Amino acid sequence: MKREYNLNGAIEEFDIKTQEDGNLSISCDGKNYLFELIHRGKNELVIKSKDKLHRVFYGSTNKEDFVSVDGRDAIFENKGQKRSKIASDLSRGYSSPMPGKILKVFISKNEKVKKGQVLLIMEAMKMEHSIIALNDGIIKKVCFKDGDYVEGDVQLLEME
Repeated sequence: MKREYNLNGAIEEFDIKTQEDGNLSISCDGKNYLFELIHRGKNELVIKSKDKLHRVFYGSTNKEDFVSVDGRDAIFENKGQKRSKIASDLSRGYSSPMPGKILKVFISKNEKVKKGQVLLIMEAMKMEHSIIALNDGIIKKVCFKDGDYVEGDVQLLEME
């Protein structure tokens, strides 16, 4: 199934196919990747590439697909959709992608953070989602603490 996504501002085409033997073939940017499917659960895969196992969690909304591979998260925006509120409205702060529970907050007010740093982890739809700094900055406000439940699209923190 070929799909185009806005990934970090660039339009990328992905082609994901299930082969006759049940394994997965993924093509991206002219490169092909083959994976042995070890386990498939609800919103979860365990795949094998060469001798390494990878744990994959995934989910989607009508605008975006969420993928976490070995704890590294990505949001794929469907081509033609506006950028997500998380990425586009930094002045307002970072928003929860969906309702869930805050598992761990790693930052505090006035802390300096680097682009790519995990700020907090929340659980939603039985999946862990890392909220990651989109750029270097300083935390101005942390709106929730460990164990708090949040609705979808609510401000989690403010960063400048």
